Amino acid sequence: MESLLKYPAYEWELLQNTHYQRINLGNTVWDSIDPVAFLTAAAPCGGAIALTRSESNIHKNFKYEEIPLYSICIYTLTGRHLQTLTWDKVSIAGMGWNDNEELIVLSKQGQVRTYNLLGEFHQYSIGKGIEKIGVKECRFSSGAIFVRLQDDSFISLSGLDEPRRKNFANIPIELVNNAKIISWNLIPNQFSLDLGYDVLVNIGNRILQIDEQDVQVHDIPSSGVIIQFSVSPNSRYIALYEEKGKLRVISSDFTKILLDYQLPDTISEAVLKQMTWCSNDAVVLVHDNLLTLVGPFGGSVPYLYDHTPIVFSEIDGVRVLNKEKCEFLQRVPSSLEKVFEMQSRSPATRLVEASQKMKAKSVFAEKLLLEMENDMHVAVDTCTQAALHEFSIEWQKELLEAACLGKNTLTAFNHQEFADTCREVRVLNSVRSTNIGIYITHDQLEYLGFEQLIRRISKRKQYGVAIQTAQYLSLPCDWVYIEWAQTYLKQSNEPEDVVLNNIVERLSKRKFISYEKIARTAYEEGRIMLSTKLLDFEPLASHQVMLLLNMESYEQAMSRVIETSDYELILYVILQIKQQMSIASFFQLLNSHPDAANVYVKFAKRNDRKTLHDFFYQDDDRKGLAILAIEDTLSANTINKRITSLQTASKVCHDSKEFSLESKLLDEQVRLLQLEESYENQLASNFVGLTINELIVKLIELNQNQKASKIRSEFAVPEKRFSWLKLRALVAIRDWLQIEQWAASLRRSPIGFEPFVNEILSAGNKREAAKYIPRCTQLSTQEKVDLWIQVGDVKGASEEAAKAKSGNLLGELLERVQNMPESRLVQNALGQLRR
Repeated sequence: MESLLKYPAYEWELLQNTHYQRINLGNTVWDSIDPVAFLTAAAPCGGAIALTRSESNIHKNFKYEEIPLYSICIYTLTGRHLQTLTWDKVSIAGMGWNDNEELIVLSKQGQVRTYNLLGEFHQYSIGKGIEKIGVKECRFSSGAIFVRLQDDSFISLSGLDEPRRKNFANIPIELVNNAKIISWNLIPNQFSLDLGYDVLVNIGNRILQIDEQDVQVHDIPSSGVIIQFSVSPNSRYIALYEEKGKLRVISSDFTKILLDYQLPDTISEAVLKQMTWCSNDAVVLVHDNLLTLVGPFGGSVPYLYDHTPIVFSEIDGVRVLNKEKCEFLQRVPSSLEKVFEMQSRSPATRLVEASQKMKAKSVFAEKLLLEMENDMHVAVDTCTQAALHEFSIEWQKELLEAACLGKNTLTAFNHQEFADTCREVRVLNSVRSTNIGIYITHDQLEYLGFEQLIRRISKRKQYGVAIQTAQYLSLPCDWVYIEWAQTYLKQSNEPEDVVLNNIVERLSKRKFISYEKIARTAYEEGRIMLSTKLLDFEPLASHQVMLLLNMESYEQAMSRVIETSDYELILYVILQIKQQMSIASFFQLLNSHPDAANVYVKFAKRNDRKTLHDFFYQDDDRKGLAILAIEDTLSANTINKRITSLQTASKVCHDSKEFSLESKLLDEQVRLLQLEESYENQLASNFVGLTINELIVKLIELNQNQKASKIRSEFAVPEKRFSWLKLRALVAIRDWLQIEQWAASLRRSPIGFEPFVNEILSAGNKREAAKYIPRCTQLSTQEKVDLWIQVGDVKGASEEAAKAKSGNLLGELLERVQNMPESRLVQNALGQLRR
């Protein structure tokens, strides 16, 4: 049964078993301009087209004066003017677009400019010495330029924001002596480290594959010279056009011939204008006003035009442009084929018919729906996908209405997927309107992404549409407001207060929007006051601070950054300002911001002590200078440097009454170091760095009592502390005799004699410790008894208790030593006391 659908005539053509269609994107409005007469470049994914005069028509009597000399005009595909770019008076080697719809222009002198649709650009050179050689041709890939120089060498520039140059291997001289390069192209090299491209060069019936290191020669069996060749989008095939109209398709590894097709004589005698691929399925040839589509098995379809067309390859087809109209030639998507193919009775076809009958209130609608109950899910999915690929709004509605009818009969269905499809269809129709002029397909949109599409809308100054689209798709749109404000600010001649009010009023409803980029634009445009006022609305202090630094508003930057209490950010700002200002101005700025000064002091103590010294000196900060000098002694690697640092610190403190005590202590430390240095030289031992206490102990240990006494006298060491130090030093060297002699010479010990007992006892000599217990006159009887027990002298303990006539002490003592042989001595003393 034949399909009842009356699908509009989109000129479907059957090539072998594959349908192709030409979609009319719209009649062009080029007026008197013929784009074929110009050097052209089209942005991918339905983007803009750039036109400029080529070298062949650069002379002033060129009949198309609408495009001025040394200018590049940007249009939509249907000829609506978007922008005119003024180019310097140099020859253009080529133009190309990146995925961001930015135009890349290369001059024959090696200068590159990257323009956006607003006319803004940045410029750089492809390398030194290129202007002497000159550029002959160029090719563009995503994010890279490949250049053929006048000497037939090749270079590339990748990473166009920060260009990295790569030189390709030179072609051997013997290969080009008797022939010349006819054409060249690019092919991805999957084995390269950066996944870059190789250059393919056609010389006669040979193709050379050139990378950075080597040149591979591929001989192509052919009946004539290869005039032109083209690499398929998936890089698996290479189409070769030979003289006499023969088309060959070979595998990209040069091992197989996949197609050998001879064009009719009427076509082959004409000059080939262009050759490209229609997706990966067919080859497109342009001869004057004839476009020929050659299929993978040798069949062809001719398309005749009134004027010579230009073709631009896309990932899913070919854009065809001439003076009168713009078309898109593609293989018919499978979902559309399933719905609209002649005599199709697919589930999707029947679902659309059921939908149409339902609207016509036909009784057969229900019957059709019941018959396809088991195929309903497939039918709904197919109709949904077909709507995405369809350009006709009328048929989009038919397909989506059919899908909606079908999904309502299903118990399990992903309704969100259907809603997303409807959203995408609405977005596609919106951007294809003449006001915007982005003639993008579903497959191209999948490659490009919604965010990049919205950026393209914004660059066309369609800010309202961009915002509505972003909100409709639940995507961030604050950046669109910012782009609007930047463009408005650049183009407005209104007073600054009016510009400020208009921007703030428009952006005030957006929470947390950043004003920093807008303020930066104002600064770059020379509107300094406006930039400063805009910064007051910036919610992030870090953004404010960075721009204030760029504006050299250091006072404001310092004040604002201190409010953040962010140590790292404060330090960053301080160091940036230090690099830009004179040292005197920098110190003055720090003095007016104590919090910032504290941060800098903390940093400089470890990283910039010289500048910190100068800062303290100009500020007359004696305390800071003294601390610096003292800290320097810790890192001094010689005694002389350490003494010099201390003397410097002492002098600083001496000049201020506030630090008189510190000055005295520093002087004492200098004298101590000087004495230690002299003792070190005299006694051949390490003294430098010891404290007074440590020095006294060491001198006594070395039997230098006289020198120890001198230290005691010179530094006014208290007698009690000196006695402790001497006792511990003598105990440490186990000089019991000297301790005994010293104790004998004392009428009264400054520390008493209990320390003698305890210190000697801690050294393990109980016998020597016992000698000093009788002289512990300040201790109670109980304490003395405890000491006698500690030295192991029970007899002495019992005598001490008996002398005090303390029966309680003797009784307690007896309990402590009852298991010892000496317990009888305690019993005797206790018995005598009881008598």
